[in-house]
Amino acid sequence: RELSLFRSRHMAVDDTNPLARKLNKVLDTSLDSNKEMLEALKTLSSFFAKNTLRNRRSLRSDVEKRSLVICEQFANCFAEVKQELDYLKNDVVAMNKCCMSMTARLKAAKEHTVDLLVQTTKLQAESARKNNRSERTMLNLQNTLLISATFVLFMTTKYQFK
Repeated sequence: RELSLFRSRHMAVDDTNPLARKLNKVLDTSLDSNKEMLEALKTLSSFFAKNTLRNRRSLRSDVEKRSLVICEQFANCFAEVKQELDYLKNDVVAMNKCCMSMTARLKAAKEHTVDLLVQTTKLQAESARKNNRSERTMLNLQNTLLISATFVLFMTTKYQFK
């Protein structure tokens, strides 16, 4: 408000001159409503103490140095984050290798189990065939013995009754 009063008293308004328009625009800007501008000015005033010619000349380099320090701090913080992410990545890669190894071992065990099941099925079938054959052989043997015993009995009874 004070700036616009100063401007209206001491400056003639010339809207045709581009420099005058820009100057009027800057002077008409209300700093109270622009929070970002106020914050920037407060930050700037924290390391810019006195308004001397030397300070004004070194202001740019001071701001650049401060910006560099902030960027270095930011980079250092992210270097730590990157290092932690690298550790995490290494852990994930190791876990992936372990999972792949376990998957391969499980696959091999499954294949071996399938082979064992096939072999067991074959052995059970063969055992069943042999048991069946053994039972038939036993029945044949029993029949043969029965026939032989019957024959012997028949022969002995035949000669006893004569």
